[in-house]
Amino acid sequence: MAGKFQFEDQNDPSSGRSTMQQGLRSNPSSTHLWLEYFRMELMHVDKMKKRRLMLGLEKSEDEELEKLGAEFFSYEIPSIVFQQAVKAVPNNVQFLVSFIDIYRLFERSEQRQEEVYSCLRRDYSHLADCWEALARRHWTNIDTTTLTGTEVSSIEEVVEGCYREGLGVTVQPSSLWRHYLKWCREVTENEGTDSTQLRAIKRLLNGYQNCTKSQHMSVDMIEEQVQVLRSMGLKEEAHRALVTGTQTYPDSHTLWLLRLRNERSGGREEGGEGEERECASLIQLCSEATKAVPAENSLSLWQFWLEVLISSDTPDSEVDATFQRAIAETPQPADQTALSRQYIDWALSVGGSQIC
Repeated sequence: MAGKFQFEDQNDPSSGRSTMQQGLRSNPSSTHLWLEYFRMELMHVDKMKKRRLMLGLEKSEDEELEKLGAEFFSYEIPSIVFQQAVKAVPNNVQFLVSFIDIYRLFERSEQRQEEVYSCLRRDYSHLADCWEALARRHWTNIDTTTLTGTEVSSIEEVVEGCYREGLGVTVQPSSLWRHYLKWCREVTENEGTDSTQLRAIKRLLNGYQNCTKSQHMSVDMIEEQVQVLRSMGLKEEAHRALVTGTQTYPDSHTLWLLRLRNERSGGREEGGEGEERECASLIQLCSEATKAVPAENSLSLWQFWLEVLISSDTPDSEVDATFQRAIAETPQPADQTALSRQYIDWALSVGGSQIC
């Protein structure tokens, strides 16, 4: 606040700079202070550029002064601040990326942005966030509606190539896969021709498939995949993704519950023996889920199972036995209480005062 007051309100960049440097001597690892100091130096250059232009001094007959001026106006001082900052706060990729975001606010800073990207590639190529930044540089602030299909396709190929290069060297492949798939989803949401939309959807589906093969799909990534597949009407693919997911993460109650709900809404035959077979299959799957998931996380699965039984023509005796089993096998008192209340409500609804 003191540096900003001196620089902006008092129009005294020298005192503002001195205050920021004093603050950094006391707080050398403060990323916020480094970024604000960096921003202040950029604003100083920008202010002097506008002043020079206003006075008509864009050219000088003094070559030495022009040379010094060229260095100053090419953001030499902010570049030095950046170099000092990364030494003071090492091993922080997001900190480096923040310098790029600030550089983008100022005209003709592309060369200095390249310095930051070079630093990222040189020192942090083993980290996923590094490759996310290197890939996104080609995509950020791109307005695809003003480009031809060929131009958009070329940019997409560059971005995808950067991600794939990173997957070959990073020690955090799961994180980079997450970044890549997020970008793929964003591309499918962009407006475009039928061919560009089809290409984007195919890339996304192939990405999920390849990530699954490489065994880097996390639980939440599988949930996102299923949501995407179902939104596209690809029910069979969503089913296969959930089967693979519960095999990969058998103790995940969220994946099991998603699979059970997907099975229940998956277009059962109407009436007769077909519906009975579907219900029996779903009940069997509920049994598998409650056995696979740790008891302390199984409440939602038991509740789903009971909901299926109650909504079908299951005999009351079987529903009653399942309630008692659920209460006995859930170790958490709060879960037992929730099931007990549900049990009493059901028993009263079917006139089972004797059961209660």
